Amino acid sequence: MKLLVISISAPPKNSPESVQTGRYLYYLSKKHVVTLLTTEAIGGWEPEDKSLEKYLEGISSHVLLRMLHPKVLALIKRTLPFVVVPDDSFVFPWLYGLAEQRVSKDQDIIISRSAPFSSALMALRFSKNWNLPWIMHLSDPWADNPFQRLKKSQKKRNQLLEKTCIEHAKLVTLTSVKTVKHYKQKYPEHAHKFRLLPNVFDDVFINTTPLEFGGKIKFVLTGRLYGSRNIFQLMDAIEHAIGLKPTFENQSEFIFAGFFDQKNIDRIKQSKVKNVKYLGHLSMHEAIRLQQSSTVLLAIDALDEDAIFDLFFPSKLLDYFSAKRYILAITSRNSTTHDLVDQKFGTCFHSENIDKLPDHLLFLTDQFFAKNRNLFEISENFMTYSAQQNAANLEALLQEVVE
Repeated sequence: MKLLVISISAPPKNSPESVQTGRYLYYLSKKHVVTLLTTEAIGGWEPEDKSLEKYLEGISSHVLLRMLHPKVLALIKRTLPFVVVPDDSFVFPWLYGLAEQRVSKDQDIIISRSAPFSSALMALRFSKNWNLPWIMHLSDPWADNPFQRLKKSQKKRNQLLEKTCIEHAKLVTLTSVKTVKHYKQKYPEHAHKFRLLPNVFDDVFINTTPLEFGGKIKFVLTGRLYGSRNIFQLMDAIEHAIGLKPTFENQSEFIFAGFFDQKNIDRIKQSKVKNVKYLGHLSMHEAIRLQQSSTVLLAIDALDEDAIFDLFFPSKLLDYFSAKRYILAITSRNSTTHDLVDQKFGTCFHSENIDKLPDHLLFLTDQFFAKNRNLFEISENFMTYSAQQNAANLEALLQEVVE
């Protein structure tokens, strides 16, 4: 088949959504003629990463559109905020006329990936105007997304846009069981359209290096922290653990990497502890190497009581699984992260037991120096989230749509 894949977040941009797009693209292009419609990299929280270009090797056509300069976007958001819907990439579907001229009309089906949700609006226009079946993937909730700080009018428009896209798409794929349930309840008349298509890990990155017990215990966090996802509870726990056992500071190291917002960076800088280091952004390969060199991998979700946060499936968990290391997560008790991790890949701390986190850090340190390999090396089966296996599931959905 000839596939038109529409995703603003696509390699070589380095972001969680872009990496996920790339991993599916890699397998789609092995069986199909794939045209990728995306945007040029403009830096910021999606810097260019040349190592991600491997995911594009098999695609037949790569159509790049130029988006607004960040300074122009900032000006529009400040002076005309009502225009910025569904997200910061709102200009993308406005460029449909240009995209239509550059994309071959000989297509069989459209696949779109969001966020940004503007990818779906571009796909909607192609699907309607070219009369093509369309599979829409939503990695996160759209109109109900708590991380989007929207005015009431913007939220209302997003609800209408989401509804329009769900009505028109042949299938809607979602990343977590909880998100599928949420959308089936929200749109019962379209319940048959919603399917699970989870985030995936790259099979080539499965860690085969055994854990070494020399030196310090190494806690590693890679990813993005902003808004309700913050490092405050973890930093409090580190400082408290040092207070309980001063030797912990010299026995351990905490390495954080990724994009953090200023509040998180300031919290690290304000601390007087000597066992914490923030590296900033890393390439995908650098992040994978850091994860696989760890003793314990750290994951942080929102602790808000709003149940909508529980739907999210952080894609970094997939790389954590393939690193085959113990995971310590701070998350809601009912979250997707908690369902996947707790008592399987590690331990989760939530609002009801977060006060026990300092003791757990000390426990893990004691177990590290006792060389408790059974605790730190994970044998849980995670192949359900293999990119190769889920690409086969997507293949089945393609066949379903075109039949």
